[in-house]
Amino acid sequence: MPILLLLLLFSPFLSAQMTQTDMDYIWITPDPPGKTHKNINELGTKTATFQLLADAAPDKSYFVLIANTSRAIQMLEEMDNACAGNKVRSSDRVDKFPVTRLPQTLFPGLHLYVNKRNKLADQLTQIQQDKGTIHITDVLELVGEKQFGLVGGRSYGDQLDSQFKQPKWQTKFWTRTSADMAAGMLDMLLQGRVSAVMEYPNSAFHYSRQLDLDQDLISFKVAEAPQQAQGFIFCSNSAKGRLLVAFFDTLISRVSKQRAYLDAHLNWMPSMDKQHFIEFYNQVYGTAFQLSDSTD
Repeated sequence: MPILLLLLLFSPFLSAQMTQTDMDYIWITPDPPGKTHKNINELGTKTATFQLLADAAPDKSYFVLIANTSRAIQMLEEMDNACAGNKVRSSDRVDKFPVTRLPQTLFPGLHLYVNKRNKLADQLTQIQQDKGTIHITDVLELVGEKQFGLVGGRSYGDQLDSQFKQPKWQTKFWTRTSADMAAGMLDMLLQGRVSAVMEYPNSAFHYSRQLDLDQDLISFKVAEAPQQAQGFIFCSNSAKGRLLVAFFDTLISRVSKQRAYLDAHLNWMPSMDKQHFIEFYNQVYGTAFQLSDSTD
């Protein structure tokens, strides 16, 4: 079934209410396929994996809505047949919505990114040498007001979310809520408008290269960030939503066994990370792919 696309960044979704009863499900995604911030190419993993899943169930009709993460959560609460993919499985989300057992997407874990020209890069390098480990509190103590960039509505995992909610750190954050999210925040970092951001390595690699500034970034591992990340599908907390979660779990279990699903991840990843990622992919999905099988 062809995708019907409605751009709904912040506008009311009356059209969605009119069409949702005609569709088997509503798929909510943060940006349209193709271009994002400054007209650069989006990171296509979430779009490519969803398209593979949708193509594997041609009898299901769906409608695509574009909304940032905060708006997507609101839509899941207000609709009875909506789903949003590529979401971190945080405790507050699991309490509110049914979620797939298997992830839609897999990524290397979050890293802290800093502009090499910022004095923070030298300070964190020294902490890493002295202590061996960088904690998020080390970073927050060093950055100035509104110098730590956050993407509005994103979950960074339970440990980081807990720190980011602490009242004493709130003056440190610059929160970006526009739909371009990762690309826009990395651009702010590269332009010196913020000093530090947490981002996934494949996103940072892709968008900084698109902006021709990939040599300007330095990354650090943070103790509170998991080594790998998984993006799950959440659906409306309703009878229809629970059926949709079971439907997507069945699809993911089947489609993830196809090489194309692995390639939808590898195509957006630095070559140096691919071998380790394939091992992670095989562990999660019960497959036995090898890097030598790659088509690139």
